[in-house]
Amino acid sequence: GRVSVLCDGYFGVDIAPSAGSYCLKRGIRATLISGPDDLPDGWGEYLQPFDWIWACSLFTHIGRQEQQAYLAAFIARAPGLLVDILPGDRRATWERWGTDEAGFLADLDAAGYRVRAEGTDGIDTAGGAHHRYFVADRRT
Repeated sequence: GRVSVLCDGYFGVDIAPSAGSYCLKRGIRATLISGPDDLPDGWGEYLQPFDWIWACSLFTHIGRQEQQAYLAAFIARAPGLLVDILPGDRRATWERWGTDEAGFLADLDAAGYRVRAEGTDGIDTAGGAHHRYFVADRRT
């Protein structure tokens, strides 16, 4: 919900009850889900379609099979995707943080996304980790 002020028609989903509470306390439309099968098909009273999905810090905490399931759910619901990963080896000290970048890009392609040419260099976070952000569009 932190970026909701930047978006028109923002609707948030999360698996963490604390994130849902954060949104609800601030009057932000949000719902709790248990996984990709629970993602809504749209938002609002008439289930307006989503234009974009922003997946922030999702793919840094789940395994590849679940990543693929989310990508399949996302492409069925919105033509645009903004996503971040923390590239690295899943066997590293921070196992949950490592995502194989080449495999992730292959999974984006297999799901039906075309990654835009403009990318991002590593962006430092407080812990020194380098996020990679990808903007992708549903292939037509």
